[in-house]
Amino acid sequence: MTLDKGTAFIEKHWKVAIYIAIVVLVIYFWKDISNLFSNIFGGAESLTNSLSNPASTAELQAADTTIASEDAAVTAATSPFSPALYQSGGMNGDTTLSDDTASTLASAVYGSWGNWISSAGKALAAFQQCQCQMDVSHVALEYVNQYSSNIYDDMSEYYDSSANKVILAQIVSYVNGLPLFYNG
Repeated sequence: MTLDKGTAFIEKHWKVAIYIAIVVLVIYFWKDISNLFSNIFGGAESLTNSLSNPASTAELQAADTTIASEDAAVTAATSPFSPALYQSGGMNGDTTLSDDTASTLASAVYGSWGNWISSAGKALAAFQQCQCQMDVSHVALEYVNQYSSNIYDDMSEYYDSSANKVILAQIVSYVNGLPLFYNG
């Protein structure tokens, strides 16, 4: 029995086709795969921290409490993580940041997480450049404009390791401790 050229080609190169299919599936499901590894290694990190350092467990519990309180308030128009706060008053000059600076800080926050490693410390450094809650809200607006997503929701999603949760709580505490307007 003779094979046509197409069938002979497939029989000869079937391994290549399987490799290509695997690569396409990995690319398509990359975020899910990376989240799976993050959860596995994040869970191992949490277990290691709780066994080796009881103080870190208390610190993590305090961070979770701080984050939970902000989770409930972040959707309010008065939250500094909401663009609505800036839109309601900051556009009248009650912010110290230019649009370009706010955009740069929003990009710094966005760039602080990756598929394998996230660094909430970079986001903390960005927020520490804000002098009032209106500045933070201005950054949140620029973040929405650039990435069509809520800055706080993204931080909550991507900063899921115990170390990053503690820094997220520091971000929340820092921002909530800022005055509403710049008092220069």
